[in-house]
Amino acid sequence: MTHIQLASAAGINRSMLSKSESAVYTPSIAQAETLASVLRFDLSDYFLPDTVMPAPQKRTLRIP
Repeated sequence: MTHIQLASAAGINRSMLSKSESAVYTPSIAQAETLASVLRFDLSDYFLPDTVMPAPQKRTLRIP
């Protein structure tokens, strides 16, 4: 999906979408919910406490 298609489906302009991606603009809750719906993900996943998801394991690179 292109930015133009996403912005159109969410009912926002492409400039606003681009600014929200680069953290220049914070979308309203309604806009964020609409974007999540269009992209088919649950917006609440971004607000779950860190304890719900385990921290990534540190890996050591071993060179033979």
